[in-house]
Amino acid sequence: MMPQAPRRPTARTRGASTIRPRLPPPIKKLFNVETKEAEDDDVLTKEFSESMKAKIQMDYELDMSLRAQERENHERRLKNLRDLLKTVSQDDWQYTSADKLIGLH
Repeated sequence: MMPQAPRRPTARTRGASTIRPRLPPPIKKLFNVETKEAEDDDVLTKEFSESMKAKIQMDYELDMSLRAQERENHERRLKNLRDLLKTVSQDDWQYTSADKLIGLH
């Protein structure tokens, strides 16, 4: 059998004189004090968040208008290419094909 370690005294085994008295709650509330600095920080935070929101919204609107402009330009280029294809296919009968010129047909 192994020897057992001595037990530490608990609140029950200790005498009443060794129990610590309860401390009263703190008088001041820590970290919940409203000061002018805290109000200034709130104002700065609100101003910063409003300016960031405006910047993000402006960036978004600019991006959307650029995408719309690019889409319109792309559609215009496609329309021009379709018109050019129609013109070329209407004039195709006037010219000898490149395949015949190089001897593939």
